[in-house]
Amino acid sequence: MAILTETQQSAGLRLGFTPSFVKQSFLRRHSPDQRRDAATTSGPVSTVTTLDIGGYPQYTVANSATNTFYSVDMYSLLSVINGATNQITTQFSADPQPQAQSQGMAVNELTNTIYACNWWYFQLGVIDGATNTVTTQVSLDGMTCWGAAVNPQTNMIYVSINGGSGGVAVVDGATNTLVTTIPMGVGSYYIAVNPVTNLVYTVIYVGGPSGFQLYVLDGSTYEITATIPLDINACGVAVNPLTNTIYVTSLSRARSR
Repeated sequence: MAILTETQQSAGLRLGFTPSFVKQSFLRRHSPDQRRDAATTSGPVSTVTTLDIGGYPQYTVANSATNTFYSVDMYSLLSVINGATNQITTQFSADPQPQAQSQGMAVNELTNTIYACNWWYFQLGVIDGATNTVTTQVSLDGMTCWGAAVNPQTNMIYVSINGGSGGVAVVDGATNTLVTTIPMGVGSYYIAVNPVTNLVYTVIYVGGPSGFQLYVLDGSTYEITATIPLDINACGVAVNPLTNTIYVTSLSRARSR
């Protein structure tokens, strides 16, 4: 796993910046006892239960505000799981079209909206978390999508594109429309966003000796602000907005050449 701190992302980032939104969100949704337990609990992690949801589960996201989990399989079967009971509350198709196949998912906790990438039909499915219904499919203009990330503060969704000229598609969550596409010349795979700094991180495979790179995108200007070489076979990216640290997972220690 590669760990990148704010100083490795851009010289323009402020050191010591406090992500107050994230802290306030945590405080608002958790009692004092829960906050104390979260801060002091340590030790080994154990499996609570195992759910048989059928199909071929691929991606899982959680809405901590509603304590609900969403898991989608490769054929777009979406399972909704109650985090309090660890029971499946319902299952439905994230995209009822024939041969629909889902890839990445994302959730906006502030709007209780779930997003599922349908790479077969070049669409981003929009799901209402309150009613568990698909409200619309956002066309990505024939671009194959791979993953999605949400900035709940701006209500913008960033979709990694690994077909055509590659890049990142930007979708407005308020209107469910495609705003723009930032071409990168190569396929974009895994993607994450820091809601505090409004920076988007996407893993790019440029091929050859360069292998994988992490592109840093300004969520306000849609400009690429940095490219960071990754000496690993990258297979995922995540952001901790409290520490402004990015984590990139790897399939192996060596970089693919």
